[in-house]
Amino acid sequence: MSEEPNLYEAVLELQKNVDKVFKSFLARMPTPDNISDIVYEPPIDLIDLGDSLLLIVDVPGFRRSEVRIKVTDTSVEIRGTRAGKSSGYRYIMRQRIYNKIHKRVLLPVRIKPHEVKAILKGGVLEIYLPKAEGGEEVEVAVD
Repeated sequence: MSEEPNLYEAVLELQKNVDKVFKSFLARMPTPDNISDIVYEPPIDLIDLGDSLLLIVDVPGFRRSEVRIKVTDTSVEIRGTRAGKSSGYRYIMRQRIYNKIHKRVLLPVRIKPHEVKAILKGGVLEIYLPKAEGGEEVEVAVD
């Protein structure tokens, strides 16, 4: 009996290798003048806590005042802009270049937008999304 390759692991390995190539390539390039225009899409985790969802977003280097969250009953949108720091350094390698973030997440269930809470600590944004009641599935007969 042969083992089938785990597709998920293969895709993650491919992503890791592609990321490594791009990071190596970008690290050797001079920093462009429009560096502040580059928008980063941060990674997320969406967790079902039973009566609510928890959306976890990596936003390293951003302060609370620099992050904006818009919520509807079916989606969450996170935007952030931080002031570019002109350090005056001559970088040999630079990978932390993002001053803007944007992420839009479509939710699998309806939530209560007015009860959403968000906490930012240690570069990690936690957004608690209470689920809305109802939202039951109904089968409809076709006439």
